[in-house]
Amino acid sequence: MLKYISLLLVFSVQLGFAQSKITGKITTTDNQIIPFANVTIDGTYKGTSADQNGYYTLGNLKAGNYNIKVSYVGYSPVTKAVTLEENQTLNLNFE
Repeated sequence: MLKYISLLLVFSVQLGFAQSKITGKITTTDNQIIPFANVTIDGTYKGTSADQNGYYTLGNLKAGNYNIKVSYVGYSPVTKAVTLEENQTLNLNFE
């Protein structure tokens, strides 16, 4: 019996840590990669930078509404509104 209770407790804790994430690629309108662009969530201190190929990941996010902002020197910032569901991986590309 104790074995089953322990197993149930482990699964409950793991489900509590289930998180969503946003991934994507940042390019110019003519499909040129923008490496190391800044990707932030408006109103928070959460953010990341794209890699050398323009790909980024914002992880450990709770379900909810977010405004994702991309900025890079020499380009105008772009913001997109998204809604994340629980345990969702959302692909959000920027041009």
